[in-house]
Amino acid sequence: MRKQKKQLKLRQLFIFILSVGSLALQISCKDELAEVQNEEVFKEGMNNSFAARTDSGEQAILENPYAVKNMIRAYADLATNGDISRAEAISGIKTSHLYVEFNVDQEKLDLLRADSTLVMYPYRLDIQISDKEDSRNNSDSDFSDKIQTYYASIPVSYELPITEYKVLEELYIPDEEKVDQNGKEIQSSVPEPNGVSVDDLVAKSLELTGNTDDAISGAPVAARSGKWRPGGRITMQDTELGTVGVEGLKIQARRWFTTHNGFVDSNGYYQCDGTFRNPANYSFDFERYEFEIRGSISGVDGPKMEGNWNQHYQRNSKQNYHSNIFRAAFHYAYKNILNLRRPPQNGFWRTQLKIQANYFNDPTGTSNGNHNPARRFLGMGSAIHMYAPTRPSDGLYGTTIHEMAHASHWNMDKNNYNNGDKIVLESWARGVQWALTRTVYPNYEPQYIRGSYTGAVQDLIDGMKIVQNGLFESNGNLETANAAYSDQVANYNMRQIEDALNGNRTWSGWRNKIFNSYNNLTKNNLNATFQYWQTR
Repeated sequence: MRKQKKQLKLRQLFIFILSVGSLALQISCKDELAEVQNEEVFKEGMNNSFAARTDSGEQAILENPYAVKNMIRAYADLATNGDISRAEAISGIKTSHLYVEFNVDQEKLDLLRADSTLVMYPYRLDIQISDKEDSRNNSDSDFSDKIQTYYASIPVSYELPITEYKVLEELYIPDEEKVDQNGKEIQSSVPEPNGVSVDDLVAKSLELTGNTDDAISGAPVAARSGKWRPGGRITMQDTELGTVGVEGLKIQARRWFTTHNGFVDSNGYYQCDGTFRNPANYSFDFERYEFEIRGSISGVDGPKMEGNWNQHYQRNSKQNYHSNIFRAAFHYAYKNILNLRRPPQNGFWRTQLKIQANYFNDPTGTSNGNHNPARRFLGMGSAIHMYAPTRPSDGLYGTTIHEMAHASHWNMDKNNYNNGDKIVLESWARGVQWALTRTVYPNYEPQYIRGSYTGAVQDLIDGMKIVQNGLFESNGNLETANAAYSDQVANYNMRQIEDALNGNRTWSGWRNKIFNSYNNLTKNNLNATFQYWQTR
């Protein structure tokens, strides 16, 4: 543990040095043409970093049935005629978990999130949660150093990577019922109480602390013996595909201090890894270990209920917009990407990629998204900003892929990315946008512009054809200029083109490395392709 803490301190110093250096970077690549300079616009109307419900200061804190002292009291009521001292001596009840509070900045929060087994919530776990669905947001200004508060239940033997936390209560949780992939129950590591069943003990403690759930279940806790496994379906309306699953979402079902997790598949279905005997609260965040979607909402808290929790997000809603971006980000971070390099990955010396999903159009009116690596400062800022939420689903998906391709390019070759020609940077991102988006939307075709957002990557891969294009950009000025050529290049693959990009910043340098690196029967026609796409 000492070694780990020393490494964490070194990591913090390392990130600080790198981040200070990155302040000098002002490159911001985007899906269309305009540079977004006004960072104040997206801050307006988003002053609260969490929804009001996450501020539990005005909500009554419930008496904790899983506190060791209350479990001892329940045991005494069941087995020792109320004799607390004897109950302490013979019950076998000992602290199994700690209920902790974290007050941390973004850097420390990223350290905590590095462990996927640590489940944290931005609100207390011992308050009454609404029975209705609610959304949360985390739209802090980029570069914010605001202290954030989170709560968690951790095993008593768990070693936290930071020291900035407060123990709110010692817990005894004997009913944390996990199941394996086949639904078979996994035996709990928490010792059962002596001479009293776990179900009776928990029921009595709930009764003594006034948490019997009668208003929710309609029956006393003691009468409720059936187990249920959380599951359901989370989908969104797609303009091209109809109803699709929000693949990759991590769904959490929580009752008091126990959380069971499930992951949404491509059809939208999920099933959590444990069972409950009483109602639980569902929730999810638009986040995975490798990335976080920020913006007007950060996640959804479902109702307190038993049975499946199903959600379908219609078009032109914030949930649909965030779900669309999440699907694309999950694709690039975790799924098949044609052997390409991943975007910046989270880890000990690295920070999580953050995507700001702005629920409004770009103030300049010309950008669907942009990428600026300087905004990654200390892991607090969002390197990627997204706009235009009402566009078709395949367009939103494609723009997300485009901006993540910039992030991957920067991560692969920072110096040449920061000093690279625009036509190189944007042509590559446009090519990845075309290739990956078409694996989900087979008919997808991005807009190409000679001189900047070119179709050179597509021409190097697909079959021979006549290419016609009517747009040309020079020095930021877009004009109509029709031109055509015969594409006679084919059968390169995405990884070959990416490898040739590595170490190059110029149009001619990229072309020459492709020519010299691979034995392709059509390589002698590369000049025509590169010449067409850079010429008016």
